[in-house]
Amino acid sequence: SAFTFGDAFADHLNATGSTKDYKDECFALWLWFDIDREHDIEAATTDARKLSAALVHRYGIDEDALLYFFSGSKGYHIGFPLSACGLPGPAAAFHTTCRRFAESIASHSGVAIDSSVYDRVRAFRAPNSRHPKTGRYKRYLSFDALMHLQTSRLIELAADPEPFEIPNATEPSELAVADWAAAVT
Repeated sequence: SAFTFGDAFADHLNATGSTKDYKDECFALWLWFDIDREHDIEAATTDARKLSAALVHRYGIDEDALLYFFSGSKGYHIGFPLSACGLPGPAAAFHTTCRRFAESIASHSGVAIDSSVYDRVRAFRAPNSRHPKTGRYKRYLSFDALMHLQTSRLIELAADPEPFEIPNATEPSELAVADWAAAVT
């Protein structure tokens, strides 16, 4: 999942044997944007670039504060540090707030995202995991690589996993805090 869970999740799983109908709190340090284009990887690359630039510009954060991945198949995963939003705490509707926040930013940027990743317990592939159909890895990219390499080269890079450092927490951005608050309601 794109979210983490407390003890209530383990209790639910032990009691029911399933993640189905889990309705308690969830949380995340990162908000993930999933950009998929079934038959047009060039369009996905363009949109990943637009969204990444928009996040950096809108919130005035360093471009290296985000995480960028080629998914290994038909798109990109962009990780936005929720520390920029003041690191909101766990909540039963945390996933819904993430969805609203992400959809608002994507709409502002003119980029379509896959909103299904904000289901509370939906699986979300881990970095450096191999895509089951393509055999390529969910591959970390630097901001410069995402912005400047040809799409064909980004795909080639996914032949191998790449270690990466998780960026330090970002200072809160007044606008990100305000946008998060607007998404809560």
